[in-house]
Parts: sequence; C-alpha cells; structure tokens
Amino acid sequence: MCSIILYEFKEPLEGVRKQDRSYGQAENEALDTFYGHVGKESRKELTEAEAEALDGVMATLQEAYAVDESGVGIRYHRVRHASERHPNHSFSVGHFRSSYTGKGLNNILRDRIGIDLDDIFDHKGLGHFHKPDWAASLVRARKALEDFTTYIARNGPIEVFEVSYNPFKILEDDQVTSRADALKLFEAERGRTKQESYINEKGKFFPEGITVLGVIEGRSITGKEAQYLIYKSDLDTYVQALDVVIETCEWVLEQDKGSEFVLGFNH
Repeated sequence: MCSIILYEFKEPLEGVRKQDRSYGQAENEALDTFYGHVGKESRKELTEAEAEALDGVMATLQEAYAVDESGVGIRYHRVRHASERHPNHSFSVGHFRSSYTGKGLNNILRDRIGIDLDDIFDHKGLGHFHKPDWAASLVRARKALEDFTTYIARNGPIEVFEVSYNPFKILEDDQVTSRADALKLFEAERGRTKQESYINEKGKFFPEGITVLGVIEGRSITGKEAQYLIYKSDLDTYVQALDVVIETCEWVLEQDKGSEFVLGFNH
C-alpha cells in the first residue's frame, strides 16, 4: 500500500501491542488443541457441526482479546477525513497516500531537502505502529515545507528520472537497434493512453511531452551506466501534500488527551 495511516487508540499503544501478540499465540494454541481433539488438520475436513464448534471457540477467544474476526484489535480505529485546505488532494488528514512509491512524497522530499516523512515523524523503520511526538513533528513538518518551497523558488519546479537499461529485459526480444526502430516503436505507442507519463516493458513515455533541462551521465544504484534527465514539472501537489501532513499534526494536537494517536507505516 506504501502509505502512512493515522489511528486513534483508546488504550496505551504498548499494552495493545502486547495483547495483539498474545492473541496470535493463543489463537495458534486454540486451533492446535481443537484440531487435535477432532483428529483433523484443516477446516475443510470438518463436519458442519465441528465447524460451528470451532467458530464458537474462536468467537470466545476474540471477545476475550478484544479483536475482530481477522485478529485485528478493536481498541483502535482509523482516522481519516478530507483536508480543509486541500479537499480534492489524494492526501487526507490521517492518510498519506502512496508516500513510498517512486514518485511519492518521500522520494521527492529526500532528493531535494534531505529528509522525508520518516524523519519528520522520527520513525526508525522498526515496526508498523509508531507514536510520534506530535508537537516536535509539527515543527519539523513546517520546517520541511519552508525548505521545500525555498528549494522550488531557487531551482524551479523540476523533477528527475533515471534512464538505464532494464536488466530483466530479454535481449533476444529487443527489436530496437537503431534510431529508426525507436521512432517506429514510439509511433506505435503514441495514443495508447492519456496518462501524463507511464512506464512499460518498452520504455518510458510522456504523451504530453516534457521540457528537458539537463542530461547527467552517471551510474544507477546497481552500478550500471545511466543517464539522469532533469525536466520541468509541477510540484504543487507535493507542496499541498506536505501541507496536509502539517494539518494532520495540528488536528491531532487539538484533540482530547484521552486517546493516543498513532501512525501506521506501510512500506
């Protein structure tokens, strides 16, 4: 999912973590005991009466550990609502969508100002749930927005993408060996989609065109020769996304202190 999600906990996070882990162990023990008692190995082997009996055992266990049928704690729930500042944005208060994808906010920020959402929320990458210091996170988020907008003002709204040979491509299937071949492939590809840009097994395509400002020779992260194309882009959506992050921090800090607000990181 590659997103960051806000949860409201009605009990302390550490207590919920311990009980969730305990439920997993208790569930395994209950299943082993039940299947051992009826002498069978899986649910599909059970009679209707045995399946009903197993459901009763699991329902009792779930009630005792306060989890739902999937084993997910019911002592916390997701928080998500549209941003008041940017109501049509893909980010919302409590949901930072696709933050870890190639063109997600994390990569955009890290490449330009050296920090990302993990730094803003002081998430060390250990575990799914993380309770940030919301006041400190708000300060860091506001500073990140200031640095990001300063970068854009100084350098313009630019993006970069890497052009290197796909190591997973089968050479025998490669029919492009000249400039003319490349033109023919592009002519066949043109008009396939109305996406602003896309990638497939044939290459990277920009149906609406881009303005290239520079081509940098170098190497990819794998050490292969690569070129990095710098091109004009619109970074407004990323500025707005970071503003929604700030709005989320502000919203949490305005809430009643009876709950714990925790982020779930889905890398």
